[in-house]
Amino acid sequence: MRLIDSSIVFKKATGGNYQTLHIGKLAGDTLDYTYVASDARLFVNASLATDSQNKRVRADKLLIYGNVYGKTKVHVVEFSVNSRKKKP
Repeated sequence: MRLIDSSIVFKKATGGNYQTLHIGKLAGDTLDYTYVASDARLFVNASLATDSQNKRVRADKLLIYGNVYGKTKVHVVEFSVNSRKKKP
């Protein structure tokens, strides 16, 4: 995958379900994969709110199986339960 002056933007999570983008090998795949970036941006959604019952941070994921070259700026967009409530 090559990202030149481009962005990967995950859609907002619905129903608490976040997304995962896999780049690279699948089961039985023998090819070598490379992620190359130049002025690339990655926008991920994350729920950073924790309480006594929920200590996990939930977020979108980018999994790369292979070589990585270049630079990618990661932007975290906080998405919490409170941000989903409608204001009167």
